[in-house]
Amino acid sequence: ARKLAKLGDFYINDAFAVSHRANASVVAITRYIRSYAGLELEREVKTLSGVLKRPRKPLVIILGGGKAHDKLAVMKYFRRKAAHFLVGGAAANTLLLLKGVQVKGSLVDSDPKDLKKLKEVLSYKNLVLPTDYKFADRMILDVGEHTVKNFAMKIKTARTIFWSGPLGMIEREPYHRGTLEVAKAIAKNRTAFSVVGGGETVMFLKKYGLDKAMKFVSTGGGALLDYLADGILLGIEALKR
Repeated sequence: ARKLAKLGDFYINDAFAVSHRANASVVAITRYIRSYAGLELEREVKTLSGVLKRPRKPLVIILGGGKAHDKLAVMKYFRRKAAHFLVGGAAANTLLLLKGVQVKGSLVDSDPKDLKKLKEVLSYKNLVLPTDYKFADRMILDVGEHTVKNFAMKIKTARTIFWSGPLGMIEREPYHRGTLEVAKAIAKNRTAFSVVGGGETVMFLKKYGLDKAMKFVSTGGGALLDYLADGILLGIEALKR
């Protein structure tokens, strides 16, 4: 960090996507050089703090992608603020398994500590899990048509929408359909403030030209989930100090 600091007169952190990491170039450097937030970082914080503290209701949170435990903190924070948690992808597989659904060889979380915490999520009254699925090779690879319709109905009534993570194996057709239909449902709701993030989700939206229909596209993935869990990121706290 000292070596990096000697290269300039000022340090500007404009990388929201890595601001959850305790790296020398993100956190420690701020001890040795005058440090500031960049305009993009400022935009992310201002926008996301609005979702965190003052979301227009109903708030609908859509969570997909990989492991369910990555979404635990967000679900815990918004437990009493969100009208619905719409969960799909591998994140839903674990919750379905804990509920007693036969998920066969689907990707699921296996850490006993995580599973214990995830069991608590099943008691959330605003949790909405898939009711039908598309199987291939003994694995759930996408949400079914009834689930998509149910999700779309709830998205239609939302005034704030946060989405992170695809709802199926989007790189393999036709298992991208559920994610695509949910993206279209968000795009149709023009009165809602929609926030999306995560590399896979954003690239998918760009592929189908739907990114412009979202009100805010975050540059963060892990940082986005971390920030919406408590409003704290190590890189931002370092700048405050």
